[in-house]
Amino acid sequence: KMKMYFKENNTRNSISDVAGVVEFTHIKDQQKGTYTTLVDVFNNQYKYVEENDQPSIFFQTRPDIEIQPTGQTKTIAGCSSQRYNIQYRDKDGTTRKFPVYATHDIQIKGFTDLTPFQSIDGVLMEFQLEIYKLPVKLTATRVASDDIPEEKFHIPSGYKKVNKQSMKKIIELLK
Repeated sequence: KMKMYFKENNTRNSISDVAGVVEFTHIKDQQKGTYTTLVDVFNNQYKYVEENDQPSIFFQTRPDIEIQPTGQTKTIAGCSSQRYNIQYRDKDGTTRKFPVYATHDIQIKGFTDLTPFQSIDGVLMEFQLEIYKLPVKLTATRVASDDIPEEKFHIPSGYKKVNKQSMKKIIELLK
């Protein structure tokens, strides 16, 4: 399950496992140009900060990905969403095909910047990807226009700052 908040092109999304043991939170600060990943696992808290123009540790780019707009739409969580057909080959040569949907009903600058779907303009409403060989599929179920407090986008204290290599090791251990 993922919860996402956005305000003035800043985003915060949290993904947790079913048991609530592991939670990943990603906070994008558009003005500072940073993307912070927070990991909570078994009462341990880790923080990794990367610049928005760096390749993401989680959402790897795929130079071989084909993204084709279809002209088809469907309504997801009350938003008209455009279908894109995605196709790419895995390292083992298997061809992967699936649709993703994005909307223009919500305006967030650079929403897809750190995903494999950078060329899609809009906010992803339904998509799938693999994060360190773990398949993830997300579909928006609700969109609300609540007033989100600025504090929601602040980085909480108490997290141990780690480098990219350490964060990769933490993720590998969680697989």
